[in-house]
Amino acid sequence: MDPGLATNYEEEEATKCIHIALLSVQEDPGRRPKMSTVIRALNGDSISLETPKAPQFLFNSTDPGDENASSSYSFPPSISNFYPR
Repeated sequence: MDPGLATNYEEEEATKCIHIALLSVQEDPGRRPKMSTVIRALNGDSISLETPKAPQFLFNSTDPGDENASSSYSFPPSISNFYPR
């Protein structure tokens, strides 16, 4: 999280936003949520979101059929902290 927020945010809401973002950038367009689903989820509607698959580049595999490259991971993933220069 942005250090400027300190602890002034709801962890559950931040986790939901990250979850939706990960689903929205899935390599297979068919696995990406529709905008109507994203809007409902962000508005607080109780909907079930699937677990995003790990990004293929994470495993250094270029074979789209490689089961290890597209295997699911436990959510939430560990997030690295990046700071602008």
